[in-house]
Amino acid sequence: MREFALYALSRTSQEEVGKDRRRAWGIWFVVVLEVGSMLCFVQVSTLTHGVFLAIPAIILLVFAVARLEGNRELLVKEPLCLLWPHYHSRHGLSRRQAPATGCYMGTALLRVACSLVFWGNVDLDRAFQNFSPEVCPRVRGPELCSYYPAGGFQWASACVLRRFVLTSEDERVNRPKMTKMYQAEDGPCWQECKSCLPYAAWGRNRDWIAAPCHVGDTCQNICCRCLHCRLSPSLVGWLVEGCVKGAFYPGVPRDVYWSEDEMVYWRDGSGPVTASTVSAYYSNFTWLSDNALLAQLARCTLTHELHATSLATFSTAALFLQWLPVIMLGAWLGLTCCLPLLLGLQGLMAMLGSAPPDIDTQGAIASKAEHLRRQIAQGGHQAGLKEKVTIYMDLFFFLVDYASDWNCLLQFVLEQQFGLAGAQAAIIVAPTVLDFYRGRIQVVEVVGGFLRSRRKGFPTNSYIQSLRSEKGVEAPLSLFLQYYALPRATSLAGFWSVCLSMPLSMYSISKHVYTTFELSLIDSWTPAGEVQRQDAAPIGNASADTDISMPQRPPPDLMSVAPPAKAPLPGPAVLPSAFERQFLPPIAIDGQRVNEKE
Repeated sequence: MREFALYALSRTSQEEVGKDRRRAWGIWFVVVLEVGSMLCFVQVSTLTHGVFLAIPAIILLVFAVARLEGNRELLVKEPLCLLWPHYHSRHGLSRRQAPATGCYMGTALLRVACSLVFWGNVDLDRAFQNFSPEVCPRVRGPELCSYYPAGGFQWASACVLRRFVLTSEDERVNRPKMTKMYQAEDGPCWQECKSCLPYAAWGRNRDWIAAPCHVGDTCQNICCRCLHCRLSPSLVGWLVEGCVKGAFYPGVPRDVYWSEDEMVYWRDGSGPVTASTVSAYYSNFTWLSDNALLAQLARCTLTHELHATSLATFSTAALFLQWLPVIMLGAWLGLTCCLPLLLGLQGLMAMLGSAPPDIDTQGAIASKAEHLRRQIAQGGHQAGLKEKVTIYMDLFFFLVDYASDWNCLLQFVLEQQFGLAGAQAAIIVAPTVLDFYRGRIQVVEVVGGFLRSRRKGFPTNSYIQSLRSEKGVEAPLSLFLQYYALPRATSLAGFWSVCLSMPLSMYSISKHVYTTFELSLIDSWTPAGEVQRQDAAPIGNASADTDISMPQRPPPDLMSVAPPAKAPLPGPAVLPSAFERQFLPPIAIDGQRVNEKE
């Protein structure tokens, strides 16, 4: 590809479509809203389970494979085709413009279905709607000490009895595990229990807790709570700290409260102590609502120590982000249907995959792009302030978005959400792996392309292509992961880090989608004639497999009109057009490249 061809094509395309400013801005807003509505694919799993992310992913993959039949390797060259399987330009600039109404409607219905499943979930109210700490699972009794019942005897154990395990085999395993929590200085409950270790409070044997809970004995309550949270199998690791701080009580107490008469004691609410094996709050959740439980407990942890002002700010931001996908979905569908009426276009489906090809604009763009590229290559076109600012702004947004992803990774580690941290690290590494497949390294290409572009004054091809991986791979994956992790934030730093990173990713994706599909820049790295689809509609008298940018031979019936010659002469050579020549390799003689001559 000739140098500066991508920049020239992008600039001339924007200038041509910018002649109708209302249509250009309208399509841009449609793209932004469409990008935001993609969050519906992820939102459905925030109250269910992570495995439900695979359902919309598989459906989108089926759409993409069916639409890109004959050119499925484009999913590797441009992975964003998985989310934009229609391969269609609303401006009519695609070289293979074909109706894509079915594909558009399919993805729209998929978004609507995901949104309906989310808002129809029975766990929505208790997981998200109410951010008051009063909804968190806590002790409702009049005395804090009543949380640890004495089993009917004043002298009985308040925290863990000697027979807190079911079998002697379990006792040999669990007792050392429990005692290390408060006996060793590096134990997780040492700080909570170290002041409660004297003989008067712990009895004769210090390898198990055997003292009744007294009203006002704050130390012992905190110590018992720490042991309970650490031993409870109902809590994942990153929620234990919130439990220890008293944001909520854990779920399954049978491994802690095991009395001499094999009765499990548990206080649920302000009523009397009842025998049960599991708290009613936790028993109402199943594996299908696993994420709803985690979201509720994470919100309890985050709001536990917030002041009223901080709680109000957090609640407003959280509710806005919860409503964001459905708002953008409704706005996208509404603007998509109303924009043709505002622009005076024929048909309400013009923005849903039925835009006709604009041959005149395609030809004008190809001619002007080649002319601009030659001027830049010869030094006849000087870079203005806009071009220089664009180079720096692209680098700035790349670095800020890249740094925000690393900041989210750090927050996941600090919150001990190592699963999310591993996923974020894999997403950061994914563009590098894809660039190895393409034969280059992203960061090196971005920096090198920026330096060359700054010297030339215009974005080079390598600079534009090096930003593709971040915008087409890392940005969408990071956006989905961060929105999925948003309900699990247990600190304000982690919550606001995600809130900062998501808009940057959405802007990067929107800009990439607009230039790649709406301005049809994807045709620049898809050679002519490579894209073959069964649903490609013929343009004029050209068949679907004919490149319209190449000169055509006259039809056979017209060729027969010419007078016969003594010998059939060979037909004229079919030379590539100016637009096609920019994608041809440079001419080399004896290993030396021939300078371009105009």
